[in-house]
Amino acid sequence: MSVIDLTINEFDLTQEEIGFIRTRHSSRQLAFALLFKYYQKSHQFISDLTKLPAYLIKQVASQLNIPPVICEVPSRTYDNYISLIRKYFNTSFSKKTHYKELEVWIKNELLPNHYLADEEIKNQAIQYLKERGIELFKEKTMARIILDASNAFENELFEKLKNTLSPEDEAQLNGLLLLYKEGLSYLGWINKEINNPSLDSILSLMEQLSILNRFNFDLVAIHTIPRKRIVHYSEAFTRLNPSDLKQMIDNKRCAHLLMYCHTRKEEIIDKTIDMFNRIIRNVIHKSERRVVKKLINDVKKVYGKDTILFNIAEISLEQPDGTIRDKIFPIIGQDKLKNIIDEYKKRGPKYQSLLHQQIRSSYASHYRRMIQPLLENVIFCSNNSEYQPILDALALIKKYFDSNKIYFPDNEDVPIDFLPDKWKKRIVDPVSGKIKRICYEVYVLKKLADRIRCREIRVEGSFKHRNPDEDLPNNFEENKEVYFEDLSLPLDSDVFIEQLKQRLTSALASLNDNIPNNTKVQISSKNGGRIIVTPLTPQAESSSIGIIKKHLQEKWEGTNLIDMIKEVDLENQFTRDFISYGHKIYLKPHEISERILLTIYGLGTNVGLKHMCAGNGHVSEHQLRHIKNYFLSTDNLKNALSKVANALFKVRLEEIWGGMPVAVASDSTQFSAYFQNLISEYHNRYGGRGVMIYWHVEKNACCIHSQLKSVSSSEVSAMIEGVLRHCTEMSVQKNYVDTHGQSEVGFAFSHLLGFSLMPRLANLNKQKLAQCELGDYQKYTNLQAVLTDTINWQLIKEQYSQIVKYTAAMKAGHAEPESILRRFNQNNLKHPTYIALSQLGKVLKTIFICNYLMHESIRQEIQEGLNVVELWNGVSKFIFYGRSGEISSNHKKAQTLSVLSLHLLQLSMVYINTLMIQRIIEEYGLQNKLTKEDKRALTPLIYEHVNPYGLFPLNLSTRLPHLHYKVAA
Repeated sequence: MSVIDLTINEFDLTQEEIGFIRTRHSSRQLAFALLFKYYQKSHQFISDLTKLPAYLIKQVASQLNIPPVICEVPSRTYDNYISLIRKYFNTSFSKKTHYKELEVWIKNELLPNHYLADEEIKNQAIQYLKERGIELFKEKTMARIILDASNAFENELFEKLKNTLSPEDEAQLNGLLLLYKEGLSYLGWINKEINNPSLDSILSLMEQLSILNRFNFDLVAIHTIPRKRIVHYSEAFTRLNPSDLKQMIDNKRCAHLLMYCHTRKEEIIDKTIDMFNRIIRNVIHKSERRVVKKLINDVKKVYGKDTILFNIAEISLEQPDGTIRDKIFPIIGQDKLKNIIDEYKKRGPKYQSLLHQQIRSSYASHYRRMIQPLLENVIFCSNNSEYQPILDALALIKKYFDSNKIYFPDNEDVPIDFLPDKWKKRIVDPVSGKIKRICYEVYVLKKLADRIRCREIRVEGSFKHRNPDEDLPNNFEENKEVYFEDLSLPLDSDVFIEQLKQRLTSALASLNDNIPNNTKVQISSKNGGRIIVTPLTPQAESSSIGIIKKHLQEKWEGTNLIDMIKEVDLENQFTRDFISYGHKIYLKPHEISERILLTIYGLGTNVGLKHMCAGNGHVSEHQLRHIKNYFLSTDNLKNALSKVANALFKVRLEEIWGGMPVAVASDSTQFSAYFQNLISEYHNRYGGRGVMIYWHVEKNACCIHSQLKSVSSSEVSAMIEGVLRHCTEMSVQKNYVDTHGQSEVGFAFSHLLGFSLMPRLANLNKQKLAQCELGDYQKYTNLQAVLTDTINWQLIKEQYSQIVKYTAAMKAGHAEPESILRRFNQNNLKHPTYIALSQLGKVLKTIFICNYLMHESIRQEIQEGLNVVELWNGVSKFIFYGRSGEISSNHKKAQTLSVLSLHLLQLSMVYINTLMIQRIIEEYGLQNKLTKEDKRALTPLIYEHVNPYGLFPLNLSTRLPHLHYKVAA
């Protein structure tokens, strides 16, 4: 292991260890102690003790009360020390038999159950050797063993998959390489990307699906393989050229084709269902807009109806025996009364009738054509018998789809009880009582789309819309204690509830006592109860930040952004970790690194790959596209981001930036994008079509996670996703969000996952506080105006185990947070677990609001955190400037690569700016002059000295001047 991975705490000595070390000669005790502790941690011996950091040497010497001076140790004495240490820990040196033993373990035990990168396999192998008391192998030996084990495992896997196929199946699979139509093979046709949500797209997807449905292979062997491994092989397969397929041996080609067909079928079904949901929603929304526009044009608004009513009432009382024509028409006018009647008729019932007619017309004349191929190729199922009538209705629609009759036959039992009464009025003929067939289809499909969204109805062969029970750990009941311990939750629900009751009671009591003396917060009884909070007082201005920026500008003015990411790579070598999807690599490592950096820069600034060649004549656009195709993947970019973020944490000086952060702020920003795809949508708040990028940024501008999301997707699920999957060394304990990033269910899951959700509530004046017990209303007199219902503790107790089960599934990665949260939304209000989660969320939200109102420091903390992520959003627009900042692709994979490349570019800028700021502070002696306000205002998100424009020459042999790379102790 690298010595920089060692910390002071890992070199603490116990009394027993000190006694053992003191058996050596006093002049060599320090050397023996360092050798001993290094071996204890790393399971290998260090040959040169002077390479250890000075602070570690001083730490050990102080514990032994000896000078921090390492005396030279003769080789014979060194060998003796090694023997003594091995005997103490009961370990042995590595032998060739251990090599084979480790290789067999990796091949037979590790790889079949997990898909891991080489570095993760290495970590598991190190743990395996440590548990067996075997010293670690040399780096090259370990790499060779991992490579041999991986190759042997792959060969056995490919052979196993091929053996599941009959000769006919194998011939049919290889037949995918034959010509189909439009110059494409069957394989090329099913690999064709279809993204625009339209009727033609669904029909094309159904054609692709019908080709894949011809294969009736036994996929039991595939279902035993970790999904991540299948996805990896499928992704690699899509990047291969036709010539690569021809060169593959039969086993490998058949296995890759089989896994690709499996995942591609899932993708097509997922995309089909998403398009179906989008189209059903669009039919309704477009119909609403058309009807509203029609009504606006038709209706002549009559003003002054109150005055007219007064005049009619007055004349009626004064002359009750008079006629309408003689007494009322002269005052009001017959035409005005007619306009009032027309206005009324255009509202209410007529709107609903027109809307129904418009929806039916749009569906029958255009969109209905998608239903028949959809029902023929896609199978809908449900685990809940309550939704069986919807499935029966689909079967009925399929049966009579080609009928030219207006109504279903009289002898047909048509299920309609699952439809709302207001819909039944539209589908049942008021005279004959018969069911209108087309109208029935419209409302059944609307109901189907709603139930799919909340996962009450699943789709066979889909991944996103699969059986929701597959999201949950199947061994939860047998290993309850393990799951509860992993989440640090009590196994007993009574203990869990009692802890919450105490916290809620304490929070309400404290706020009740605090309100009379709190000059910044008021609770008003007006308008059903309102919370009024005085805006935060502006903080004191920094006095030194301007000086730091001035010196930084003078020293590094005009620094090219491409040189910043190059500098980060030269220091951390993240491009060397990019794994190729190709089988052979002919380029030299520095050529690969150079082209990866150019490709990342072209995508991250959105200028494109063609423009990157302008300042680098030795590189062509074709070569960069080759690098993008074979090296740029989501996993490779995320690994690079993780490596750079962790390196940034290490180079920061604690006296300037503080210790390891524990809080992040998360927020989204909109980027305009091509809109002929499923992820790009119109945004009501921002205006225009686009996609959302959801960032997680800590206080000193290190972004630990980014996600590409649609406008309508849940920000709560994105928030949880970032905390769980950021893959850095940071342990997130707090998450600041705005109003859209929180919900009652979000509060519940955040607490169960071990971090605090801390929102800035824009609608704070409308918030209510939950009561812990029935008598709380009388107990907390200062809070009565905003107190609401009492918490249903019994329901939380009954659903506690189920709630933890869903939480464990999220943490363990059995399902994405978005997949879990789709079950718990407004379309599924009756789900008992959803109701319990909502109750739990009310408890935690009430506790948070109480603390939020009592402590201005909490409000300030949240505001500061969100200011950082909003600043990050602004800087991202500065970097992503090409093509007017529009993501110019309809392919989600390409969009994701652009977002991750932008993230890596911006993080690299923050990394270099951090070093520049530290250098300025050191060089100009500002360390002791920085005030609290200076440190608060200090940020590496500055770009006045950065140039992202012009030509982009990349020279890996040059470095940025004046930078010091000192790892913080």
